[in-house]
Amino acid sequence: MKLSISSEFRKVALLNYIVPPEVVDKYLPKYTKPDLFNGNCFISLVGFQVKKLKVNDVKVPLIKDFDEI
Repeated sequence: MKLSISSEFRKVALLNYIVPPEVVDKYLPKYTKPDLFNGNCFISLVGFQVKKLKVNDVKVPLIKDFDEI
C-alpha cells in the first residue's frame, strides 16, 4: 500500500540568523561541518500552519489543522 500525505501550508515565516560556526558544530553528526555562505554560518527558524491534513485521502481526527515550528 502506498502512503499518500497531503496538506496546505499557511502563514509561513522564515527567520535566518548568522551564528559562529562553532555554535553549530556541537549539534552536527560526526565528520560533518557547517555549510557557509559568503563566509557566514546561518541557522533558520521556520513556522507555519498545516491545514487540511489527509493521509491516503482520509482526514485524521484531532490533527487535521495544527501549527508547527
